[in-house]
Amino acid sequence: MFIIKSGRVEVSCHGTDGRKHLIGQRGQDESCGETSCLLHKPRNTSVKCISDEGCEALCISRDDFLELVRGSWDVRQSLIAISERHKREKQCR
Repeated sequence: MFIIKSGRVEVSCHGTDGRKHLIGQRGQDESCGETSCLLHKPRNTSVKCISDEGCEALCISRDDFLELVRGSWDVRQSLIAISERHKREKQCR
């Protein structure tokens, strides 16, 4: 998973119609890829930096991510809520 440290990214996916669909944007201190880590499945979205000044992201391995989730109830609940929100956003038309 990735935590965006600076800049903005655009998240998109390809729908059943084969077209690219914009899911949304993420910015500083937001994450991408947590759903794939939780479900242990490949990502089904693309993430592209859209900031003129570039983007910086922190990459967290699945093992480290899961250790963090297992170690804290608050972190777990927060990430599950974020994952659910991102999952709803990904429902491409």
